[in-house]
Amino acid sequence: MAAEDSDIQVLMNEYRTLKDREGVKQLELVTLEYKIWDLMKRTHGTGITKNQDIGVRRDWFVRQFGGPPSMYEYRFTIFNAGVWAHGLFDLVDQRSMQLSEAKEVIAKVRRTVAQKKTSPTVVLNEILNGGEVQTETTDTDLVPVYISGKFRQQVSLLVEKHVEELMIGVAVEDYHRETLIADFRDSLDLLIRELGRKITRVKSETKRSAKRSVGALRFNWACEVLGLNYQFDKSEVDMRLVKKRKNERALALHPDRTKNDPKSTKELDRVMEAYELLEAYTAGKNRSAHGNKNV
Repeated sequence: MAAEDSDIQVLMNEYRTLKDREGVKQLELVTLEYKIWDLMKRTHGTGITKNQDIGVRRDWFVRQFGGPPSMYEYRFTIFNAGVWAHGLFDLVDQRSMQLSEAKEVIAKVRRTVAQKKTSPTVVLNEILNGGEVQTETTDTDLVPVYISGKFRQQVSLLVEKHVEELMIGVAVEDYHRETLIADFRDSLDLLIRELGRKITRVKSETKRSAKRSVGALRFNWACEVLGLNYQFDKSEVDMRLVKKRKNERALALHPDRTKNDPKSTKELDRVMEAYELLEAYTAGKNRSAHGNKNV
């Protein structure tokens, strides 16, 4: 028991140092929080039931490290949702979204996925881009552009101020004034949504272009990660085998099996990137072959 307590103390000291570091990432914090709590439960929390876990964990973190209880709950909620939700941590780090907003987004994604036959990744992209959820979308390369609630609020205040300035000296009932403000605000909101969609398309195309240009070094690296023996520009890549290897590795590295081990999470990201590279390489080869036939 003494050895485990010592390990917990080491992790706690590491966590305090990490919390005070400038520019620390939310994903780094929650990964270490998971390690600490997992060791705590195995050492001292054998009697904690599943229903009690959230409250006990939250209270323990507040006692040990301070901070609002909701902060720990929100971080764990995002982390537990799955890899598809981890990109929300980047938006929180960029101050484009609050942890509470991220939790609400996840709840909305889950409700939509339950109602419609589509993946959480597709739903999340649509929500962040301010559009309606498309169940027929198959493009997994969308780069989300999030228009924060804070930005929308600032625009709303500017709209109201602008309308009031325009109406100085004009006798008009409050009803008409509110209608004008609402109409102006709605028009700007549509422009903001359209801007988000346009930026999304540009960023997505940039990402696709980068993935299409797969050189020998990246190709060889991807093969090594997935344990494949293909030669750049010579071998015919069997995507069925590539996908099988990817699924095998992803299953073995799943956070539920690795107890959210940071090294395994990082390796899982490498596996997914390697698969995407080989997929892009194969798509590029097919396009070239199709183009040559048409020459």
